[in-house]
Amino acid sequence: MSKTDDSLTAVSLKTTELDGFKARHSIGTAYHDGKVLMFAGQNAEQMTSYNDVFLYHAAKNEVEKVEYLSDGAIVPKPRNSHGMVQKDDIAYIYGGANEEGPLNDAYTLDLKSNQFKKLKIKNADKSPNFEMHSAHVWENKLILIGGRNTDTPEKQDGNDAMGAAMMALFRDVILAVDLDTGEIDEFAKLPTGIASHTGVIIGDYLFLYGGTNGLKFFDAVTRYDIKNKKWTLLTKYPTT
Repeated sequence: MSKTDDSLTAVSLKTTELDGFKARHSIGTAYHDGKVLMFAGQNAEQMTSYNDVFLYHAAKNEVEKVEYLSDGAIVPKPRNSHGMVQKDDIAYIYGGANEEGPLNDAYTLDLKSNQFKKLKIKNADKSPNFEMHSAHVWENKLILIGGRNTDTPEKQDGNDAMGAAMMALFRDVILAVDLDTGEIDEFAKLPTGIASHTGVIIGDYLFLYGGTNGLKFFDAVTRYDIKNKKWTLLTKYPTT
């Protein structure tokens, strides 16, 4: 039996929810001017995806809806499990899924004006539909790691065949979108197909933790040396 550490305390925030912020998961977030921006997400119980934008005001402990619709405004499709990453005052969004299936569109979101712009992919034939990936910015590239192609595999006979079909849905590649030209190309190969992981790029190193390939969940920390194109399995946190 675990023992509670009496030196630790927990605080339940009684957040004031305004303008219909409903229960949801798999949202994208960014931070600007003391507020957390939350975009899209899904209510799985109702099988509903959203494309709304809310701000969490930390100082007031309130959630406020952003009315970003106006004449001529770009309006992304509802989605969940999308890749979303922030660089300075711009958030980048790629893919995700909704009731139609996985998506392959890309947007920028200006965190000052809360307005979307379409991020054009020059070679659209290399722009796959997927969800449950992670998104990062390295140099001037939008890095898209892993992800899942479709919701369910086609029916297969036998456990081995079904397992192989399941694993085939999970992507084992890292893509890079050049933010100047819009070209998308393969950036690196992953050690295995993976989705629902977390990751961060520090300098020229990419760190990944957890995730799944549809058959099992991972507890490993892996590091990718971007310059030398080398993966390392880490058994402990690096000291350098």
